[in-house]
Amino acid sequence: MASKSRGTAKRKEAGRDFLTGQLLIAMPNMSDPRFERSVLLMCAHDEQHAMGVIINKPLADVEMSEL
Repeated sequence: MASKSRGTAKRKEAGRDFLTGQLLIAMPNMSDPRFERSVLLMCAHDEQHAMGVIINKPLADVEMSEL
């Protein structure tokens, strides 16, 4: 994954960059089928954890209330 969204300041803690609130765009040569051609919104990111949501692909057979 690559690229950072514009207009959102990078979150810095202890001199490190974190990606919370940033958009990640898969590179054209991404071979992992889970992420190829994906745009991911990073919901949380720190030294130990990372969580994001793919925002340009539908979830099959999952209702939002189930999440």
